Amino acid sequence: MSVDPLSSKALKIKRELSENTPHLSDEALMGLSVRELNRHLRGLSAEEVTRLKQRRRTLKNRGYAASCRVKRVCQKEELQKQKSELEREVDKLALLPSAASQAPRRHAVPERPGTVPTASDPLPQGPWP
Repeated sequence: MSVDPLSSKALKIKRELSENTPHLSDEALMGLSVRELNRHLRGLSAEEVTRLKQRRRTLKNRGYAASCRVKRVCQKEELQKQKSELEREVDKLALLPSAASQAPRRHAVPERPGTVPTASDPLPQGPWP
């Protein structure tokens, strides 16, 4: 079983990088201003700087996504409450006698006893009897 010299060399470099990196927690990494972060990153390799900055960006994006999810859930709950209130109001209004059935029909021809109005009958003019 032979050991690949390239992979062992890469492993050694990784160990060296991890030993030299500043130990920042995720919260500390997110909480630093750009200026403070750059001070912490001074002296590190470009590769390590890129890795830490990418980690910071990933953490920040997770935070933004989480707050967006919370906001969306709250908005959905609020809309569901409004929908329920509107449905209750519609049901309440449906139980009331409608204004259309209560009001006299203005365009209807008054019925005369013993006659049935037809389409050919002219509309009466003038005051009602």
